Amino acid sequence: MKAGFLDKLLTKLDRVPPEEMQAFLMRLVQEKGFFEQVFEALEEGVIICEPQGVITFINRAACRFFGLDAADAPGRKLEEAVRGFHWPAQRSRRDTVSRDMEVYYPEPRVLNFYLRPIDDGEADAPEVGYVMIVRDITQTRRMAEEQIESERLNALT
Repeated sequence: MKAGFLDKLLTKLDRVPPEEMQAFLMRLVQEKGFFEQVFEALEEGVIICEPQGVITFINRAACRFFGLDAADAPGRKLEEAVRGFHWPAQRSRRDTVSRDMEVYYPEPRVLNFYLRPIDDGEADAPEVGYVMIVRDITQTRRMAEEQIESERLNALT
């Protein structure tokens, strides 16, 4: 969001009737609650970070995958909260980082994640944060390994 926009908004706030401002704020609170419910309902982990990698939001699934407490994770750096994750040092603003990682706590899992920058839509604007989507691919990986082993045994016989 541009600083000029905020300046204009702040100068006009005193002209907005209090009832209108209250209705607008109530709508924002309701929308925030709705989106939080959507993120909590997902089976995929969702982590939102500031540009420096500090967690601002984490859903229940991500907490479950990494053994984190939803109350303690916001404000921590993603690298500190998620063992084995390294914040990409060399990255372009528009690049998406996608990787698989194995975690052993709280239980052994194979996770796939992608980390994508969030920007405000302008071409030269810096990123305003990052979103990390995490999927548990343990079962898929296990089934693929079993399929390969079955084909190997069939080839031998």
